[in-house]
Amino acid sequence: MLYSPGGSNGALQVALSVHRSLSARLGLSLDFSAPLRSASISGMEGSTNVGTYLASLGLFARISAPATPFFATFGLGAGVARITFEGDSSAPLVPSSDSATTPVAFLRGEAGYEPVPWLRFGLRGLAGASAARVQVRFAGNDAGSWGRTFVAAFVLAEVPWH
Repeated sequence: MLYSPGGSNGALQVALSVHRSLSARLGLSLDFSAPLRSASISGMEGSTNVGTYLASLGLFARISAPATPFFATFGLGAGVARITFEGDSSAPLVPSSDSATTPVAFLRGEAGYEPVPWLRFGLRGLAGASAARVQVRFAGNDAGSWGRTFVAAFVLAEVPWH
């Protein structure tokens, strides 16, 4: 789930993350996220689907005790968010689509269980901010926005590649 306050509901996202270990505890990640179900904003003039695509590079530290199958990571990342709007309007207004791109930065944390060395399950959370607030306008009126702050929560299934 991905949520940004400003009038829309949460979006259901799918994510792909590629990690590269720098040491036993530090690593880099390249992360991509795209909507499975877009967020939406509705008003008297119509409605719009708000799709958010994230691409980022992160640095993380892994915390795990040697004799336990549980793990945790924390880190930070930066990247870009591409926000798309696909609008349906009430007559006689004309439907439209638009998009915007803005830089983002976030803090990230995850915790999980590693039942075997080649499989991990867990939860990942993000809390971030965008450089710009993207406004949604219906017939010249502000209907909502995306940005400045956002949060995300992901369920993860991970296959480590050593």
